[in-house]
Amino acid sequence: MQPKNPHQSGPQPLFDDLGYNPLVYYWIAFYKDKTVLPQFDFETGKENLFSDIVQAKLESIGWFPFTQELADQIAKTGLIVYARQLPIFKTKITNGQRLILFRRNTVSVSLKTGEMKGRKTFYLLGWQQTVNGSNIKAILKIDENGNALLGDE
Repeated sequence: MQPKNPHQSGPQPLFDDLGYNPLVYYWIAFYKDKTVLPQFDFETGKENLFSDIVQAKLESIGWFPFTQELADQIAKTGLIVYARQLPIFKTKITNGQRLILFRRNTVSVSLKTGEMKGRKTFYLLGWQQTVNGSNIKAILKIDENGNALLGDE
């Protein structure tokens, strides 16, 4: 049984026991030959690594919310993730562009007491490209509630 979703109202569970915030998004890489590589295998829940992505064959990539079925498969591997109704974020990768895709975890700590006040996970998606010697990039920063901000960092 999964712990209560922290994005629902009511008492909040402590995630210190987990040591991480449960994921709400996973990536899927779409290739030019119409095949896909999901971060988590749809049937077994086994995780594929970012390094498994063949960027030279990449057509697009995105962050997708978990379905309950996939969350249940992943839970069998020992990792806790949440299925939520969130928007999908996807970008095309064209020739000369390099993929930007990662998660950033933040922790808020009271300077006075040293007590941890909260954790957040952000999902970043975008590309970078060198044009006339300048590095150009576009990055979408997505929070755990599906809110997004477009920027270059």
